[in-house]
Amino acid sequence: MDFFKVAGSLVFGIIVWLALAIALIAALKKRARIGTYLRDVMTELQKATWPWDPKEKTFASKYKELIDSTVVVIIAMILLGACVSTIDLGLLGITSWLFKGQQLQ
Repeated sequence: MDFFKVAGSLVFGIIVWLALAIALIAALKKRARIGTYLRDVMTELQKATWPWDPKEKTFASKYKELIDSTVVVIIAMILLGACVSTIDLGLLGITSWLFKGQQLQ
């Protein structure tokens, strides 16, 4: 019975071992679904269009679309950051105007 003891407690040990057994049974039941999921992921990745043609050999033509896409993403993030900052500053001004004169305690 000492095998089942966890942190010196038999009751706590039985609860821990029971939880581990339930987790193992659940994992075994979900194993088929995990395999199906991974097969579906591989199928979808094969359908994906990649930003370059593997047959192209030159560096400039191979990565042109990738570089263009990266520039678009960077510009979009800068614009999004500017919008969020503007809204944040506006809300900060509104809340400071509303609560002017009130002090937090």
